[in-house]
Amino acid sequence: MIRSCPGVPHTDNERAQAVLRVLGLRHLAQGVALSVTGRPAAVGVGVAADVLHAVSALGLARYSKRWRTGAVADFVLASAFAAAGALALTRQTRRAVLSAAVRNPTG
Repeated sequence: MIRSCPGVPHTDNERAQAVLRVLGLRHLAQGVALSVTGRPAAVGVGVAADVLHAVSALGLARYSKRWRTGAVADFVLASAFAAAGALALTRQTRRAVLSAAVRNPTG
């Protein structure tokens, strides 16, 4: 990620690499949790994590000129993940409501 963003200082910055590894592991754990459970609550937690990630990236972009380019790219990606998760959650909730209505039409 660091090397793919033009203008981002990526010379042997161990702290930046460690942060990106942690964020990558978080994405993997989130993906595994969602694929295993698929429950709306898990999707909601994932959306919340992505929103927090986007907000923190936006804060970094605002206050760090050195990391602005990478932080903006990270903000865009995290926002896209949050939006996709919210859309999936909306569809999943809609399906659950429709399914319940079909099973019990009298409510």
